Amino acid sequence: MRTRIRWAVLGVCLLLGLLCLPAQAKPLVRLANGEWPPYLSETLPHFGFASDVVQKAFEAVGVEVEYEFFPWSRAFSYALQGRDEDGRVLHGTLVWVYTPARAVSFLYSDVVIEDSEVLFYSRDNPLDWSEMEDLRGKIIGGASGAAYLLLDDAEAAGILTIERSGGYESLFVRLLHGRVDAVPMVTQVGRFYVERVLNEEERKLIAWHPKVIQHRQYHLILSKNVDESKALMPLFNKGLAAIRKDGTYAGLLADLYAGKYDR
Repeated sequence: MRTRIRWAVLGVCLLLGLLCLPAQAKPLVRLANGEWPPYLSETLPHFGFASDVVQKAFEAVGVEVEYEFFPWSRAFSYALQGRDEDGRVLHGTLVWVYTPARAVSFLYSDVVIEDSEVLFYSRDNPLDWSEMEDLRGKIIGGASGAAYLLLDDAEAAGILTIERSGGYESLFVRLLHGRVDAVPMVTQVGRFYVERVLNEEERKLIAWHPKVIQHRQYHLILSKNVDESKALMPLFNKGLAAIRKDGTYAGLLADLYAGKYDR
């Protein structure tokens, strides 16, 4: 069952006349969200670091944010349609890497978060690699609906196989049971799941290779099927630039590294 949460934000309305709202009301953006801690989560403070960044960027330009939490496949589908199952407008979803296929249907914001994607492996099944060819024949564990970009290209070339199943929380269990040879994940998310999902003995078995697969950039995406998206996106980018300039973003990032979004 999804949770609807509305963030009340301060500031003057800069979008009057664009969202067809009464003059006294704040503009409202409704976004599909999901579980990807510590960046996104229904159960974490401020719903995770990325949720907090997006909310504060909109807050800086006087826009109210409402999150709805769904499984990722539904979050994307509803955002694509621009409507949830009740027919209410959903302007978009957060946070996603750029792909040409997604860009057909969505507007992409400036970069909201950045992290490095690496391969996690079990010490019982050591992994070393420096180029994709070194991964030939390997089975890589992936989450349903996730895009792995360079690894997807390697799979298309017949070098490796990506077995997608379930959510992020099950990936390390599959790794420990030897069902997959490695798990690609950005470092902060991998760290979170190793600490939260596994017990002390299991954590000792998990390592990650220092070679970076790809430096990942993640964005807010707004549906082209929603008329207001064209007005909202430049407004969001303006707010994001403002919180980077005034130090708000740096403060939130320090909180992330200090583990304050983990609790």
